[in-house]
Amino acid sequence: MTRKSKQFSSNKVIHIYTEGETEEKYFKGLRSTAEFRAAKSLKVMPFCEGLQGLPLMAHVKRKVKQVKNEEKPDEVYTIFDKDELSNEEVQKCINDYPEFHIGFSNRSFELWLALHFQEVKVAKSQKQLEDIVSEGLGKTYKKVNDEQLKVIIEHLEQAHQNAVVFGELGKQSVKMNPYTNLSCVIQEMLG
Repeated sequence: MTRKSKQFSSNKVIHIYTEGETEEKYFKGLRSTAEFRAAKSLKVMPFCEGLQGLPLMAHVKRKVKQVKNEEKPDEVYTIFDKDELSNEEVQKCINDYPEFHIGFSNRSFELWLALHFQEVKVAKSQKQLEDIVSEGLGKTYKKVNDEQLKVIIEHLEQAHQNAVVFGELGKQSVKMNPYTNLSCVIQEMLG
């Protein structure tokens, strides 16, 4: 069964904060897709270098408070990886910041990128995830490479299909490896 492509609801203002530059460039690249083309109110903020987990969430909260009233976002998304965070800290991010939508991947954002090319049903090392992306690209994957991210984004529909098994972010999912809710987050943005 083919899913209908949703269009971005351009009447809401969305801000996206990411922990890394690859994530920032990926979400900026999404704006050029048919689904997001009308997304003049989708703003990808500069990545928050060195911040992850609770420090990232606190930083985003401060940044959102600094936004002028007429530019305040209707929705805020924070995108980060499990990396070395404890399950408890990830759960605390969810519990302590209910006003923010969280896009989360365990092990790393490269899990989401790998899903653009194939299913990932068992835990993989960072190198194994990067190898899957390289194989899908037909050349060695390079983080933050705009051209490669553009090619990866062309396979977004496949990523949604491959990620369907993961579902929403919750108490049990933060413990799962592999896990990502980025498909759900992107669908949520499309409203």
